[in-house]
Amino acid sequence: KISALGHALNPLTSIDDQLVDEQAAKFVNGTREWAFNDFDQWCQADLKHRVHVLVANAGVGKTGILCKLVRERSDVVVAYHFCRHDDTSRSNPRRMLCSIAFQLAKSFPKYSEALVALNLAHKKLDEENITALFTMLFVEPLHTLENPSNEKRVILIDALDECDHEGGKNDILQCIARYFDKLPKWLGVYVTTRPETPITSKLEKF
Repeated sequence: KISALGHALNPLTSIDDQLVDEQAAKFVNGTREWAFNDFDQWCQADLKHRVHVLVANAGVGKTGILCKLVRERSDVVVAYHFCRHDDTSRSNPRRMLCSIAFQLAKSFPKYSEALVALNLAHKKLDEENITALFTMLFVEPLHTLENPSNEKRVILIDALDECDHEGGKNDILQCIARYFDKLPKWLGVYVTTRPETPITSKLEKF
């Protein structure tokens, strides 16, 4: 089932996992403990705190922090996406949503079954509008899934500022701001970005 979903969703996990391995190998253990403490405190906070944004300037090591979280908080982190300004696939919200859906399917068998039942191989996912795609992949399938532990599970999204296009448009930011509050309350989103005012202002509602 997972292999069939992988063919239909065409996730970015192969290149993401390579990045995670490279960054985690370079990470100096014992550094940036403030970031991991901050992440753990947010995970233990009330489930209504849905989105957490780590705002830091270039050079702080935001990508390294997220890669370390992928490897060392695998009981909490259920999906991840790395935005890159020089890679159109990583700044495409459809590719992001499909990749996240595939990763969630690997963590939650019932969700995987719900996606298999959609017969995604016969749908042109890259042509769906974002509203339809988000509703199809997440709204109904995820809300039928219960999290028995009632603990927060987390999607990581790195370098949100790198998805800005000319003119200030950021499709992935728009996707998060418009749709992610429809995710189940136990599924949180942890985002990193440089201190770009349009980004933080659009996420204020969370």
